[in-house]
Amino acid sequence: MVGFNKKGYLLVNPLVCLLFGIQSCEFVETEEQLFTYDHTVEALFISTFYLGLDFKNRIQRIRDFMGGIRIICYATHRIEHCIGKYMAKSGIDILYANIDSDPEYERVMFAIRNNQRYFPKNVREALCSNSLDEPVKFFQLSLKERESLDLTIKGLAVKEIAEAMNVSTGTVSSMRKHTMTKLGAQTTQELIHLAHMYNFVPGEEF
Repeated sequence: MVGFNKKGYLLVNPLVCLLFGIQSCEFVETEEQLFTYDHTVEALFISTFYLGLDFKNRIQRIRDFMGGIRIICYATHRIEHCIGKYMAKSGIDILYANIDSDPEYERVMFAIRNNQRYFPKNVREALCSNSLDEPVKFFQLSLKERESLDLTIKGLAVKEIAEAMNVSTGTVSSMRKHTMTKLGAQTTQELIHLAHMYNFVPGEEF
């Protein structure tokens, strides 16, 4: 398990053992700890919160270091189709999310135990549909967009953000609109929620 502290490990470990049909598993809190781990690792169970908005780069970094290791991404919240589709294309093998029925639970368990890929139903439908393509630059926020999002999260109004960034209110509105599109948000409240959900860090490159 990667990206879980001791408390998180104690909460999620029983699920991981059940899914894999094993007695126990080990955990590290960071990739740096993972890369110094001296035991053979066949699969990683990673928290979406830990990966954050930078998960594409982090998944690639893990792939570069560990080759064809299986990556199972775990979300405690619902994953919308556009985000799930992006995650699928970023190189994870299994997205453990939106498991809301016994058949889906059996399906993901079978996939984990038989080295298959799995994505929840809404993501599978998105992957098969040409009408549900993710935005061209999904998740790829510019420096100014990150700054604007940070100020939005802090509760500043458009006018206050414009003054803080020394730009027009129209520019702020435009940046917010682009940011919402890139994150798949429909409202400012949803934008803020997604930023918290994916552990947004203003200065982080992604």
